[in-house]
Amino acid sequence: IPADPPPIPALSDWTLIMFRLTIKNLLANKVRFALTTFGVTLAVAFVVSAFVLGDGLRSSFTDVSEDITAGVDLEVRNVADFGDVPALPMSTVDDVAAIDGVAHAVAVIEAPQDAVRPIKANGDFITTEGPPQIAYNWVDNEQLSPFTLVNGSPPAVGEFTVDYDSAAEHGFVIGDSYELIVPDGRANLTLSGTTSFGADNSTLGAVLMQMNTAEASELFG
Repeated sequence: IPADPPPIPALSDWTLIMFRLTIKNLLANKVRFALTTFGVTLAVAFVVSAFVLGDGLRSSFTDVSEDITAGVDLEVRNVADFGDVPALPMSTVDDVAAIDGVAHAVAVIEAPQDAVRPIKANGDFITTEGPPQIAYNWVDNEQLSPFTLVNGSPPAVGEFTVDYDSAAEHGFVIGDSYELIVPDGRANLTLSGTTSFGADNSTLGAVLMQMNTAEASELFG
């Protein structure tokens, strides 16, 4: 006579059996379980960090763009089919200012990235492996300039200003003279003041300098 079949475990019993089996397997493979958990945690952390970093950079560059164009309704640029875009003649400022409806027109002169580099008082160079070093002409019209004077005075001929974070980080002192690397060699200029790029000097680590408009084109090459 065949024996009676064993009773089928209830659902709660199956749950308990699976739980015990899971714990048993985990205890038997502690190292593998720990490494798997660490790998999953690390992967999730990388994904979250990438999204946070991306959002932060987008926000920072949006703020920088707003600071650059604050107060400007129209910018006139030259065009070129090939190669570098040639600079506009200075007479363009007067031509634009004479147009009916234009309230103010100023020249904006920007040196190529790292074309103008200040040398610190001890003779050391500021590395070009990180954020850029960029020089502009000083625009007297506060409404059209992304820079505001913090200390000292605007740059006259033979002088320059630099954003206040760069001045503090690299030891630039108002009133002292510094050698600058320029496209045609080197130039000696006196630091006349420190500036802020936008309200919070959001330079993202860049060194931002300003020179007098009368000699900016010559200095920038």
